[in-house]
Amino acid sequence: MWRRLKTWRIRRKRGRQHVTSPDPAYCQKLAAIEEASAQARAHPDKVVLLYSDETTIYRQPPVGLAYHEQGRGGKHQPCAQHSYARNTKHRVVAALDVVLGRILFAQGHKIGVQALCRFLEQVRTAYGETIRIVLVWDNWLIHTHPDVLQAAQRCHIELLFLPTYAPWTNPVEKLWRKLKEEVISMHRYSDRWPELKQRIHTFLCEYERPAPDLLRFVGLSLPN
Repeated sequence: MWRRLKTWRIRRKRGRQHVTSPDPAYCQKLAAIEEASAQARAHPDKVVLLYSDETTIYRQPPVGLAYHEQGRGGKHQPCAQHSYARNTKHRVVAALDVVLGRILFAQGHKIGVQALCRFLEQVRTAYGETIRIVLVWDNWLIHTHPDVLQAAQRCHIELLFLPTYAPWTNPVEKLWRKLKEEVISMHRYSDRWPELKQRIHTFLCEYERPAPDLLRFVGLSLPN
C-alpha cells in the first residue's frame, strides 16, 4: 500500500482549520470593495478607501512567544504574569487607508453607537469635506444601527460591508495581530493598567503617518 501512496504522491499530513463564509454574495461584496480600492489607487486625491474594525484588549496578558533562557521545566519557561486585579478590558476602533497605510483610531472602555458616530466624524474631519470616502467593515449589528447609518450619511461616508463570517477579508485583522505580538502578548503591565493603555496608544500613533511598511505587513502593498 505504501508504494501505491508514494506513486500517487499521497502521504499523511496534519490537518488545519478551514472556515468558508456562508455569504451567498461573497464574491459580489469583494468585487465592490476591489472596485473602490482601484478607484482610490487611481485617484488618491479624490477617493479614499478605508478598512475599519474594532478589537478588545484585556488587562491580563495572553500567552505568546518570548525570549527566555534555554532549559527544560517550568522555571525555564517565560510566564505571562497575571495580577489579582479584575481583568478590565479596553476597546479600540481603527480605520486603515489602503493607499497611504496610515490609520485613524479611537479608544475607550466601550465602543458603542455614540463612539462609532464620533469616529465617523473624526474620519471625515481628517480627510476634509471634498474627498469621497468609502469605509469597509464587517457585519457587527452595531454597524447597521440607524444612528450609525445616519452619521455615515451625514458625514458623506459610503459604507461597504464585508462578507459574513469572513474576518480574513479585512486587512485590519493583521494590524491587531501586530499590536498583540509587539505590545500585548506576554506584557508585564497587568498591575499598571494606565501604562499598558499608553503603550497601545503609542503603538497606534506610529501609524498615523503614511506607512508603506504597514501596507506590506497587512498585504495591501502593490507588487513592484
